[in-house]
Amino acid sequence: MSSTKFEARSDVELFPSTPLSVLLAVGHLLAAVALSTLEPSWVVLAPGIGLIAWSGVYHVRRYGMLTHGHAVIRLTQSGDESWTLKFRNGVSVPARLRPGSFVHPTLMVLNFLTDNRKRISVVIVTLGDEPDPMRHLRVALRSSDSSEA
Repeated sequence: MSSTKFEARSDVELFPSTPLSVLLAVGHLLAAVALSTLEPSWVVLAPGIGLIAWSGVYHVRRYGMLTHGHAVIRLTQSGDESWTLKFRNGVSVPARLRPGSFVHPTLMVLNFLTDNRKRISVVIVTLGDEPDPMRHLRVALRSSDSSEA
């Protein structure tokens, strides 16, 4: 999700992120290598490698390339604390931003809680080529954090 486009101050469209996809793939590859260095029996190794590969594909599709049906493609701030999350499959869900979100100039991990108590995380990676839209989003998120305190 390295690229963002602002249509308004509180509306963020998310796009696929190659750096995040590569990072997720390398992390899963390292987990598979670590499992194989433990020299488990093939009864443990084969399903373990298979599950790590499945997890890697799932996370790259959901968070990196945004092709999974449950990938969040748009964030809209509806009020001070309420947001609307739009998924790839067309469903829009109201949610509240949880206080445990991580905001950094190059990486944001936003944790939301929907009305039915489901937790949803959104990962946004910036490459520094779009500082202004990300700055506005960080300011909006920090102002909502300070209003909760």
